[in-house]
This record gives sequence, structure tokens and C-alpha cells, in this order.
Amino acid sequence: MFTTYDLYAFVNTVYWGSMLVLILIGWGILKANKARMRFYVAWLLIVPAGFIAMILPSPKKYQAAKEQQERYEQAAAVFKKQCEQAGEKIYRTVDNVEGIMLLKIVSEEDSFKDSDAHNPMWRDAAFQSYAGDGFIRTFLGHHTNGVGYLYIDVLQKNQTDIIRYTGRRPLLQEKNPKNPARYAVTFEQNIDPELRKHWVAGGSIQIIDQKTNEIIAEKTSYVFEKGLGGRGGARMPWMFAEDCPNQPFVRPYPIFKFLISVVKPKQETKNVQ
Repeated sequence: MFTTYDLYAFVNTVYWGSMLVLILIGWGILKANKARMRFYVAWLLIVPAGFIAMILPSPKKYQAAKEQQERYEQAAAVFKKQCEQAGEKIYRTVDNVEGIMLLKIVSEEDSFKDSDAHNPMWRDAAFQSYAGDGFIRTFLGHHTNGVGYLYIDVLQKNQTDIIRYTGRRPLLQEKNPKNPARYAVTFEQNIDPELRKHWVAGGSIQIIDQKTNEIIAEKTSYVFEKGLGGRGGARMPWMFAEDCPNQPFVRPYPIFKFLISVVKPKQETKNVQ
């Protein structure tokens, strides 16, 4: 990565090297015609020096660029190390599934706000999903061109009650259905402060067969905000986060997309509004 720090070092070397050559040439010419050549040598020294002074960063900016480069290299190394642990494991897949259970949802508290784009500790930085009802609607096909399940069971915070969601607008609800969905999905948001100070966020997904109590697929991934929260050009830092090479979360809706690759919907819910 070529930085301002590198440019400064390059220009500095070229400048002083050129100055040395010019001084030697000027010294030789001066011996032949001192009065006239003093002017030319001065012009050759002062004009380039003024130009270089205009394009070179100030010592303060130079130091800031150097420190930013060091921060980036350290953060990139942290991200690379985390990516060594990333990947997905699919032990088996299931076809023609009508409904699934969400063991948790992205809460409204974690929903995106403008300030979150610049917050290294934003909980949903890795997933960047809809929250609350919007999260549930994703699995019903409301945001995915009709691809989804016929019903979604959501385990409540008391870990006992279940609410089944169906329909379009408004969502229809049924409490404690007689036959809850067999397959469930859950996730964890990695908010380790040691990772987040480097603008690295992660998450994991598990898909569970509740009848046999076995994990049938799981996935871990990380994202890296390469600008380290920089706001230049009105950028929204987490919106530009980079996924682990060869192990992308497949945005948008990474949880949903991994789920339907393992537990495949019975049919598409067409024309969902």
C-alpha cells in the first residue's frame, strides 16, 4: 500500500539528490563566470525548493500518515489471523422445509443508526441485518424476492414460549403452535474489544436439528473496516467492511443465505409485499 509517508520519503530523496548535483554543477560554472551564474544557480535552487515545499506534507501530516499506516498494518495482521479460523462446515442439508425456528433475532437495539457506522463497537457490524420484525420478515421472503419459508417460529426471551409468524402485512401471529419447527438457527455477534479497536468484527451461525439435538451446519466469519473508521469523503465505515478472503458472509442477509443453503425452503413465497 503506497502512502503519503512513502511519497514523502521518495520526493525527499529525489530532491536532495538533485540539489547535490545542481550544487556541484553550479560550483563548476561559478568558477568560469561568477557574476552571471550566481543568479542561475540561485534560481535553480530556490524555484524547485518552493515547488517541493508546496507539495510535501507538513511534518505533522507526515507523522500522522506514518502512524495511520502502522495502525493499518497492525489491524490487517489481526484480521488475517482471525480469518484463519473462519469458514463453514455443513454436515448435512435438508430439502423441502416449510418453516424454521429463530432461537434469537437481531434486536431493535442493534438496528442500524447513522452513528453506528462510525462506532467500532456496533454489535451488528458483521451481519448488518434488519432488526426486530424486519429480521423475521427476511426469513418469510419479504426482502428476498419471495424466497423464504412459509412460517417462522421465534423462541421468546423467556426460553419457553414460541410465537409463529406467517403472512404478509400485517404479520399474523400464533402463540405456542402445536408442532414447532424442527430446524432452528442461532447466531453470535463477536464484540471482543481487542478486535474492535482494530475495526475487526466477527460472527458465527449455527443450524440445529432440534429433534436429534445436533448441529447440522455452522459458519464463522470476520469483517474488517480497512479505513479504521475514517470519515473522509462522507464514507460510512462499517458499510465498506471487507470479508475474509474466500469466506464471505454473502451480504446482504448473511444469516438467511447460509440457512437456506442448508435448510432449503419447500417453495418460494411469491409476490410478498
